[in-house]
Amino acid sequence: MPLLQAELIARLQSALPPSTTGLGQLLLLNDTRSSFSFVATDVNAATGTFTIATHNFTSTGSGTRVQFPTAAPGGLTINLDYWVRNVSGTSFQISATPGGTAIASFSTAGTGTMTVGDQALSAIDQSLTVPDSNTVQWVRKEINYQGASRLSVSTPAAVGYTIVAVAGVYRSKVALTVPIDNSAGGAGITFNKILLLTGGSLVTGNTTGTPKRWWDVAGSVAAGASLSYILNVFESN
Repeated sequence: MPLLQAELIARLQSALPPSTTGLGQLLLLNDTRSSFSFVATDVNAATGTFTIATHNFTSTGSGTRVQFPTAAPGGLTINLDYWVRNVSGTSFQISATPGGTAIASFSTAGTGTMTVGDQALSAIDQSLTVPDSNTVQWVRKEINYQGASRLSVSTPAAVGYTIVAVAGVYRSKVALTVPIDNSAGGAGITFNKILLLTGGSLVTGNTTGTPKRWWDVAGSVAAGASLSYILNVFESN
């Protein structure tokens, strides 16, 4: 039985309560596939360790999926999935399974390219603190522009929750206003997703909180500019 309109409103308000003091935090993300090269001197074959200053993995990002598209250290397979383990500064290891034991050694160091695999960014129903889960990649893909804090977002008062009808289907709706201020200058930023957390932190890179919603929003903000996005949240009957 379809939900009554009042029930749709109530359900959305339960998921995202009316608040003027701060509903949660918004992360700007860029999950574009990336890659980097390595040479033999970057690989310690005896310990199975890569040391690459530009890898951009974080200690909270262990579990990132990677591949070797053209050449790999001895004993590894081209175009097979591996997962980053034991990130420490510029060094890291890899495992053959998510969260698995790091590969202890390679037969040769090798030279080639490592691609960072596309992340399972739709898996938002887990806690960001789960070790080696794909949800940790929300943080690894976060843009820390100008070293700024995350965006704080509030929902409007209860009257801001409305009912809309699309092709005979009723939905409750609330609009979140997202100001992105890059007016301090520096580099321009580009993003392709926005994630809403609740119970998290405004500190970039923090792994606490619960992912609630995410939007495919491809955007950019030039250096010295600012703009606002309107993000709609719906609940259907």
